[in-house]
Amino acid sequence: MSCCPPSALPYLAAKPATKGSKKAVDGVEFYETGAQSKAAIILFPDVWGWDSGRTRALADAFAEQGYRTYVPKVLQPAFEGGTDGDGLPPTFDLGERGDDFMKWVVTVKWDGIDAKVKALLAYAKAEGATSLGVVGCCWGGWACFETSAMSTGPYPASVAKPSTCERRGDGVGSNASSPSTRYHAQFP
Repeated sequence: MSCCPPSALPYLAAKPATKGSKKAVDGVEFYETGAQSKAAIILFPDVWGWDSGRTRALADAFAEQGYRTYVPKVLQPAFEGGTDGDGLPPTFDLGERGDDFMKWVVTVKWDGIDAKVKALLAYAKAEGATSLGVVGCCWGGWACFETSAMSTGPYPASVAKPSTCERRGDGVGSNASSPSTRYHAQFP
């Protein structure tokens, strides 16, 4: 069983043309993009982790709209080495190894992620952010809910599942058939 439909898009490599950079502060590694701003977003990645091409492209798109955007490295422990030490490895086939995925993803616990999120929030505020929001892609939706529930919030949140969009032939995705509610209900 997997949360993603069989037609889910596979891993997409981050292109060398990404606009941000990798940083590390107070025990959290993250991708940072966009100019210093009073408005910031923490973008939690899909299951491919912080180096997912779709996640990096989305972060850069938010940055182009004026938001300083951070993508934390939090899908730990990485499965079979992950992608740059986070999430799933690029060769992982969700359709064929859905059961392996489900066994792994429940090992990713909020206990430990929360400290990284708090450190990243403190960094964003120290960099001048006065308005913070969270966006989650796929797995990152769960992290959005957990972040919004922290006592230092609430934070406006949005959840998207870009890697599960089914192709309709017109370049637009449809996620209506994804069993994502069943998936998110299984997180610890």
